[in-house]
Amino acid sequence: MGIKLKVVGVVLLIGDLSALVIALLGAVLLRYFGEILKGGADFQVLFLGHLPAFLWVFLIWILVLYIAGFYSTSFAIGYRLTLAQRLLPPHVIASLIAISFFYLLPYFTGVIGVKPITPRVTLFFYVFFAYFTIFGWRIFGLPLTKAAFGKGLIYFIGPAPELKELIHAFQYNIYYKGFRVTNNFDDLELAAERGLFTALVATNPYPHNEALSKKFYELIFKGIKFFDFQKFYESVFHRIPVSLVNEGWFLDNISASAARTWYDILKRLLDILIAFAFGVVSLAFYPFIVLAVKFGDGGPVFYVPKRVGRNGRVFNLIKFRTMRVDAEAKWPSKNDPRVTRVGKFLRKTSLDELPQLWNVLKGDISLVGPRPDLIDFAKILRAKIPYYDVRTLIKPGLSGWALVSQTVAGENPSSLEETETRLSYDIYYIKNRSLVLDLAIILKTIKLVLGRMGLLK
Repeated sequence: MGIKLKVVGVVLLIGDLSALVIALLGAVLLRYFGEILKGGADFQVLFLGHLPAFLWVFLIWILVLYIAGFYSTSFAIGYRLTLAQRLLPPHVIASLIAISFFYLLPYFTGVIGVKPITPRVTLFFYVFFAYFTIFGWRIFGLPLTKAAFGKGLIYFIGPAPELKELIHAFQYNIYYKGFRVTNNFDDLELAAERGLFTALVATNPYPHNEALSKKFYELIFKGIKFFDFQKFYESVFHRIPVSLVNEGWFLDNISASAARTWYDILKRLLDILIAFAFGVVSLAFYPFIVLAVKFGDGGPVFYVPKRVGRNGRVFNLIKFRTMRVDAEAKWPSKNDPRVTRVGKFLRKTSLDELPQLWNVLKGDISLVGPRPDLIDFAKILRAKIPYYDVRTLIKPGLSGWALVSQTVAGENPSSLEETETRLSYDIYYIKNRSLVLDLAIILKTIKLVLGRMGLLK
């Protein structure tokens, strides 16, 4: 199933790129229609002359669409008007970035002899065409992404809470509409005989139940696929609850992945380069934030709590203060009364997080990783949540997989249950972390911040 989800993402990406290329073809044709009609210009040469410059534009469009969630497997459009509305904000943002790009770097040497081209007029035609080509592809191409999943029957055996989640996903997620969940082995065998995809998703009974293991083994010869429940759950939800793992699982999956030398070196290098660049730029905002916090209630500008870092090391995290000076440490709540008026704005725009870029430079945290907890909270969580300390095996982060993935994305957990869910995302990240996943988290973080500011819906 995880492979099929990736296939959907690839299909959507290829379709969008094709739509953007078609938009450029239309833009070039319209821009030079008169010259082409008179035979004074070669359409192919003109198109190839514009292509090098527009490759950067394509990249901008894809990144903005990704940030807007257009490559999420839960992205489903039921009506054309809904797609039209959802596509417009990222399209406008991508257009503005592209226009700025062409004005900052106005000259590109194309294939048109040695004559530089300045395709600004072409860009405006392209912006118009691109909206409709992507819209058309997404409307008529969505059935292709659904078809990638096929049809079939699935039998689930697993722990109650996670079992309920999987069944719910296969009943209500548009990408799983072709599948039906059954509780009858006979149905499963009949579907296999008819050539439909059939799967048994279960916790492996071997060696605890020899009879059940034998029955599972016999199903292999009837064309029924067997999937481990934990791995299947992970591929669907991109998290790993502690209820599905044990010490042996951590020895097999986490111990070996805790140290990834070349990945860690490259990630640290990128942390330094990105944090330094954005840290210097962020200094321009400091005077305004300092004045706003000071005029707000006259209290300290910075909040410097002690947090738990890698391997339990304690460090001082630097943030702009967003809560009252006398605020007590407790679970956050909706419309938290401890947050000041200035603090609400700083949190909404994530400006309160800017000083943490210096924590990244110092090496206390990374740009991406599990969010570090306060010392007092960490002591409580360590005693109440199994395997809590696993999240301290790697360096904490300014942003993280849990931060961008939880139900209320971007908010800190407000209960023990939400913290357990956060841990399931942290375990997934530790097991699967890579530069590609880190990039995805950074892009999702940008989407999250823009969404909170009302720039993306």
